[in-house]
Formats: sequence, structure tokens, C-alpha cells
Amino acid sequence: MDRVVEIYNPVDKIVGGRAAKLIDFQICDNADNYLMCTLWDSHVDSLLPYYNSDSKEPVIVAIQCCRAKVVNGEVRITSSYDATKLWFNEEFDEFKDFRSNFSTGTLHSKSTGIESFQKGETIVSTIFDLYKIQGDGQYFVPAEIIAIEASRGEWYYMACMKPGCNKNLKEFEGSLVCDKCEKHYQEGTTRYKILVRQN
Repeated sequence: MDRVVEIYNPVDKIVGGRAAKLIDFQICDNADNYLMCTLWDSHVDSLLPYYNSDSKEPVIVAIQCCRAKVVNGEVRITSSYDATKLWFNEEFDEFKDFRSNFSTGTLHSKSTGIESFQKGETIVSTIFDLYKIQGDGQYFVPAEIIAIEASRGEWYYMACMKPGCNKNLKEFEGSLVCDKCEKHYQEGTTRYKILVRQN
């Protein structure tokens, strides 16, 4: 839990032959320890509302599941694919406690589900470790899609949008119908069948 004290210009660049975007920002804790951070790609949008904002209110951030690295002798953290979660200016007790413990902070230049991480219900793991896990559960694996092999028949389907259902929708009289929930939709949620392996 820290406050954002400076946000730098968003940057578009080419990394490994593909287009990418990033934004750097600096955070500070209540002991005046500073740390540089970098958000990549889809995570950039979560910070943009505070970039060049006229608001005088401090921006408090909680970051989970990021990567630490050394750049030019300086320790900094970066987002890690979809595993990284960010919360800004939320109303959780942790945010209120942090906000009450500092007096001033000037910024230069919404997510849900934090409870699942706090309770340990969501696990971040590697593909290798997943092979050793015998129980069912929800797991986050930071990884990169390097290819899509679509030669083995259907590799995606339109699923019911009711939380926890995920059944295949069938076309019926101009709409999509879930046989289990008996609900009609104009569109569904695309779900993909994937095969993962560790090189």
C-alpha cells in the first residue's frame, strides 16, 4: 500500500517485434521510501485516469503479483502479464488506514476481488507447479501465448454469461440459448480451449 507521487508520459514501443505500451510511475510509503514502477500493455489504462489529473486528492495504490527487477542498479517493480492486480483509491479498511497515516502528498504529472487474494483463495503459480497440484481451484499463471494451433477442430465456443455456468450456447430462433439456465442472449462470452505446456 503506497501513494503515487509521480506519473510519467505513456510510451509506445516495439518489444520483440510486437507493439507494446508502458507507463512509469513512482510510489512512496509512509516512511518516505520511494520505488519506481512500470505498467505494461492492458495495465496502462488503469493508471491513465490519474495522469495529468487536476485532482488534489492523493492517489493510493495497492499492487499484487508483480515482478521485482534491477534496472541500472535500481530496484523497481513491473506488472506481470494478467497476474498483476491493481487497486486505486478504494474504500477498503487498508486504504483508509494508510490514508489516515500521512499528512500531505502531491501527485505530479476500479477493480474488485481483492478479498480473494487476502484470504489466499486465489493462487499464483507456474505451469510446472500446476502439474503437482492435486486439488481443484482457481490459479493465475503468468505466461505468454506464442502461437494458436487451430487445426484440432473447435478451439473456442460461445458460453453462457451467468457466473459459474459457462455452458455452450445454442442458436435458437435468432438468439443464443443456454440449456442449463434456460436463458436467452443476443451474445455470449467467448471461451477458449487451450493446451499449455512448459518448454
